Amino acid sequence: MKLSRYLFAFVSVAALYAFAPSHAEAAEGTAKLSWVNPTTGCTLNDDGTLKGGVCDNVPLVDDDALTELRVYVDTKAITAATAATLTPAKLGPTLTTTNVSKTVRNGDTLYFRMTACNGPDTARVCSELSGQASKLIKLPKVKPGVPTQMGIAITVAKVTNAEFDEMRARADGVMTTGDDARAMLF
Repeated sequence: MKLSRYLFAFVSVAALYAFAPSHAEAAEGTAKLSWVNPTTGCTLNDDGTLKGGVCDNVPLVDDDALTELRVYVDTKAITAATAATLTPAKLGPTLTTTNVSKTVRNGDTLYFRMTACNGPDTARVCSELSGQASKLIKLPKVKPGVPTQMGIAITVAKVTNAEFDEMRARADGVMTTGDDARAMLF
């Protein structure tokens, strides 16, 4: 099985949006990630080492094609050890962008890393972690003022008694007649 020992991907955090009523409260944030998938890999020996000690850049096609991408996100820098404790988002092998949601607080930094995998579920082989991308969360520091000079315009249509009787006949339920019933419609 061949797989790149390194995910040849540039993981970029395009944007992060977080909305919170105050700086201390948590809010749901969404980051848009983009990357370039690897197209070649390295032939491995049975013990997982590089065959011949060097990467031979074999195309990832047929049985060696990518089968899954994994996105890791945390509020702490991600190492191989910490990645093993995280549950990655598992994506299809042809994607090159995704949105990742995470609860954040003002001043948090979100860290992102990825791996590319191939092989069946029972024998999945994954690349090393990609380079790390990060984004500092900064919520607005100014609370907006209260809206003022709010106005409202109400238009009431004038109906004849005949029009009213026709509307009443179509309405569900029991209604009273006369001026009280007309007022109930508005």
